[in-house]
Amino acid sequence: MSFKMNGFDELQKKLTKMSKAAEELNGTHSIPLIDLFTNSFISENSKFSTAQEFFDASGFDFDNQEEFEAIPDADIDKYVSENTEFTTWSDMLTSAGERYVFKKLGF
Repeated sequence: MSFKMNGFDELQKKLTKMSKAAEELNGTHSIPLIDLFTNSFISENSKFSTAQEFFDASGFDFDNQEEFEAIPDADIDKYVSENTEFTTWSDMLTSAGERYVFKKLGF
């Protein structure tokens, strides 16, 4: 008697792909903002169509790490709350990060 189940090969391939993606993410500590805040993420969660529009309209220097880190939290939180669906920069960053990870894992 033989028993054949369909779909397990495809499931195994997907699980292997997810495992490799998870390994890649495991060592990642820094993701460029332009990769994190995709145009689709920005257009779905703000009044802007692209990440570049969002960054440019802010008046903040997102290209210079040192200057960006010097922006007072209250200032960037105000910009985010007035122009996006999020209350704070941290909330926006967390949401974008979750979406980035889900996409990398193939969800």
